Amino acid sequence: MAGTERLFALAILVVFLAADAAILGAAATTWSAMVPDFFGFWSSAQFLQTQRAATAYDIFQLGPFQQALNPNFTAVFPAPYSPVFLLLIRPLAWLAYTPAHLLWAGTTLAAFLLAAWTRLHHPAWLLAMLVMPVTVLGIVYGQTGFLSAALMIAVLHWMPTHPWRAGLCLALLAFKPQLGLLMPVVLLARRDTRTILATIICLSALVALSSAVLGWSIWLDWLDALRGHGQLMEESRTQLIGIMATVTSATLSLGGSLPLARALQGFVALLVAVAVWLGWRRANPGLAEAATLVGAFLVTPYAFVYDSPAAMYGAFLFLRTIRTRGETLAGLELAAVVTTLAAPLFILTAVPQHPIAPLAFLALFAVIARRMLRTAPGQ
Repeated sequence: MAGTERLFALAILVVFLAADAAILGAAATTWSAMVPDFFGFWSSAQFLQTQRAATAYDIFQLGPFQQALNPNFTAVFPAPYSPVFLLLIRPLAWLAYTPAHLLWAGTTLAAFLLAAWTRLHHPAWLLAMLVMPVTVLGIVYGQTGFLSAALMIAVLHWMPTHPWRAGLCLALLAFKPQLGLLMPVVLLARRDTRTILATIICLSALVALSSAVLGWSIWLDWLDALRGHGQLMEESRTQLIGIMATVTSATLSLGGSLPLARALQGFVALLVAVAVWLGWRRANPGLAEAATLVGAFLVTPYAFVYDSPAAMYGAFLFLRTIRTRGETLAGLELAAVVTTLAAPLFILTAVPQHPIAPLAFLALFAVIARRMLRTAPGQ
């Protein structure tokens, strides 16, 4: 880096480290109360030990169980994830809450960093990813962002050379299918029939395995429960808008109506899908991967800020690709990257209704797409 770039990077690093210290300090004072997000996963795993798996999707049975586990937990944390996720969290029941939280956060973070290493190839990039606010938030809340990011990155990395590995990772991403909406676009743009076939076979195997372990009706039970979960999300929309990272949430937080939000969501999703299609057809892997990972949060109406480590990695991949090509980063491009990396901090503010994250993702995707579509094929 040049001297000015070093100073700017150091300033951003100091700001992020200060923010990380504040997040960890606040978490340390409330750790004993159990973080609601991870407590939801851990309590669901405990529930599966003694109850019929399908009833985990019934908040009127899961809720009282959670409150009995921890009387201070007065809310209800539903289990909306697919049966694949129930398989993944079952081993958490073998541990007490704190060891389970540390194991979950540590292993999923390690998977995320290992996946990121496949493209970044330098300790400095991984260090930068470790100090991102979204990384510290992910550790504290024990959410699923690291896991989904690791799977998404692995799919894109392995598609050209290891279709069965890519297919397995894409099948596992079925635990949160709304984050994989762009993957069929990528596969079709690449005409990657091997990975498509591998995904179908692996997903079929996971459906069979989860049905054998959790009950043969488990997938129908989950699909039926999604209607109730959708209603719950509608009722909680006001409280959730501030921590969501979608075009829908941005429109609503700016005062738009729900029909307008849905129309804009569909319009943006179409533009993003077309841009990603063209990017992969032009065979610019670094930029196409970055666009796919950031665009994943623009095509879905349902994603939270804590889901966004994949988009943050996309920002770093964009930076690395530009530097590798010997090109310079324009001021607006750098602003889009920095705003994206800082966006998770805004959910900690007293009035978390500003749609910083989705607007930052829109800006970052726009600058990536501009570079991607102006680049000559094969470069």
